[in-house]
Amino acid sequence: MTPPQPNPNLPVAACSPAPPPAGSVADHPLWRAICAYARGPEIARLRYVGFRLQKKGPPSLPIEEVFVPPEVELMVRGLAHEAAEKPASPRSDSTSPAPTNKPWAGHTPERLVSASFVDVFRESRGVVLLGGPGSGKTTVVRRLATAAAAGAPALEAAFGVREELLPLPVSVGLLAEHRRRSAVGITVVDAMAPYLAARCAAREPELHAFLEDRLASGACLVLLDGLDEVHREERRAVSQWLEGFANRYPANRFVVTSRVVGYAHFRLPSGVEVTLRAFSDAQVKAFVRSYFRACWAWENEDPAGSGSETAAMDFLAALRANPRMAGLARSPFLLSALALVHRAEGKLPRHRVAAYDMFARALCETWDEARRLSPVSPGTGATATASVSYEEEAIPILGELAIRMHERYPAGIAPDEFVRRTLEQALRERVGLSEADARPAVDRFLSLVTERSPILQERGPGNWGFFHLTFQEFFAALGLHYQDRFETVAWEHLFHARWREVIRLGLGYQAIVQKRGRATQTFVERVWRQGRDSQRPWVTEVLRKHVPLAVLLAAEAGDALSPNVQQGLVHDFVQWAPLRHPEISSSLMTDLAQSVLREQIVRLFPFDPCYPNVQRLHYLEDYAREPGDRPRASRVVSVLTINAGGNTLWVSENEVNEALSAVRPGSTAICTARNALAAAIEPQEKIVAALILARLGGLEAVPGLLDLLNSDHEVLRNGGVWILGELAAEVAVPALLGPAKAGDQDALAALWKISEALE
Repeated sequence: MTPPQPNPNLPVAACSPAPPPAGSVADHPLWRAICAYARGPEIARLRYVGFRLQKKGPPSLPIEEVFVPPEVELMVRGLAHEAAEKPASPRSDSTSPAPTNKPWAGHTPERLVSASFVDVFRESRGVVLLGGPGSGKTTVVRRLATAAAAGAPALEAAFGVREELLPLPVSVGLLAEHRRRSAVGITVVDAMAPYLAARCAAREPELHAFLEDRLASGACLVLLDGLDEVHREERRAVSQWLEGFANRYPANRFVVTSRVVGYAHFRLPSGVEVTLRAFSDAQVKAFVRSYFRACWAWENEDPAGSGSETAAMDFLAALRANPRMAGLARSPFLLSALALVHRAEGKLPRHRVAAYDMFARALCETWDEARRLSPVSPGTGATATASVSYEEEAIPILGELAIRMHERYPAGIAPDEFVRRTLEQALRERVGLSEADARPAVDRFLSLVTERSPILQERGPGNWGFFHLTFQEFFAALGLHYQDRFETVAWEHLFHARWREVIRLGLGYQAIVQKRGRATQTFVERVWRQGRDSQRPWVTEVLRKHVPLAVLLAAEAGDALSPNVQQGLVHDFVQWAPLRHPEISSSLMTDLAQSVLREQIVRLFPFDPCYPNVQRLHYLEDYAREPGDRPRASRVVSVLTINAGGNTLWVSENEVNEALSAVRPGSTAICTARNALAAAIEPQEKIVAALILARLGGLEAVPGLLDLLNSDHEVLRNGGVWILGELAAEVAVPALLGPAKAGDQDALAALWKISEALE
């Protein structure tokens, strides 16, 4: 096999080789037990629940047979003269925006480049992997775990790294739950040991010692999945807890995943931050062919069957005939869902909410005996045989659970006691069961669902969740409609990022499934024309956040909106977007490029003459991927000495994380960092000191940062604004409003980040 060559677009600093493990321990019983878990069905098989196809159960396919290595985007810093000499190209420059001139960028421009995740993983010891719902983050983690569990040759074949690594796939949400329930001072290994022991049938004390030994030797592939699956109020503390863990064991490989919404920053030793790209046409085709081949083998026990290729081509032809569905199919999760729908139904729906509804309905129909929530038929005492209808029982019961989980456990994982109590209450209120009947009904239901892989799944010992967070959000929206509370709750949480998907799906369900076009248009118009955050007027008066929100809702509404409303919305959005493009997420632009507003936006959107007229839509999509002007205060090239808790810290561009890991957060360190900020003379030193103070003290750093805003030095003002945005410090809003109203892009970006963090 030809050795992989370094990717010149990736940061060279991230490519330091790992030390070899201290002796081969692959034959150790605990190593084998953890690898067996990583090769077991929970990790190594993708369960496509909901469609029986040709067998009694839903498809369960080996992950290595259907996994398609994703492409990612990352920011890299290049030499200024290289950027100047780079030839212009209508397409190649679409992901290489003009270099930033921010002082702390070291006068080296930042470029957004595309790379294979395989390249990034091979050349970086630490990777923070970001993506939207259903973008494939967890699938990447699971595939890494299975490859590492199979040994160094398998890991090299799949990801270009020939290392004997112990895979440690863990849920950040569950680690955080364990941390919350435990004594102060619990370490990550303290939380990880019981998590893995329960899944590997191992004794916790022995496993704890084994993990510490392997981590100390640099022999682990640590896979922290779902950084966003943590309550907002403890997210910063958990991130620092995990960052300290990573800095304590820097010789290991780390991959950390998070949704974009809810993510601030996570600093890994020698790490890079990348965002998953949507599937390309080639990746869609590769996945579809692999999926249908694996599905055909699963159904017919005939891996070489030619029927799989015919089925795959039929599905791809259906996608080409339906541009909106073809756009959705660039999401790996939605692509697999659409493949299942087409495989079972022989056709594709036009809108994503219709696909979700079809998929959820099929999931509920596979409950079989588990559908019989009532233990007895009312008034007869006999065992119930009637199945539960989707609209009359599945939606209200699971909808109630989804609403309660979204309020209390937005990460999608809830403890057993909470789930049982909520289901019991729903059965009593929605189905009319007595308290005595509801309890055994829930026990029986949860016992059966673990066997039949339906929409609700056990997520480790003592925890439950919907099989994908998207369907928690979908059922929450349906439950609100059933309870006739959708508009009330939507208006209450209109500008809360965590409720955005629930509101969008609820409006789409109202328009597409319920076919309530007039109510849909009324709601969208209300958001567009009257949308106002009464508690925080700046959200709409300065950021005018109701404009992109109304357009997002319109993208879900299909043909429910009148042409006049559509045209007005597009006009306002086109006026709004160019002034604030650094804050527009690529998902927003992608959604609009796939919606009924597509042609109007393409026709009116600001147009760059280097793009041919025939490629206006491509320009729109490229524009969505531009990173804008993103200052990086942590990249200041300077050295600062801080004495904190008896430790002398030499802080430079690549040493901020290491320095922070040597300091135990506390009043002494915070006070020392605050004094260093006051004493620093050079602007770069002040920025680094402010950054460290922000990391150590959180909101306690705000007064010092606000002082920077009054500086005459541009570096200090802009650096202070940037760090305040990273902290999502609402207390800083009054100081940011003046510059933002005057059109300062950095202040607008900081306000946007603060608004996204509010609940």
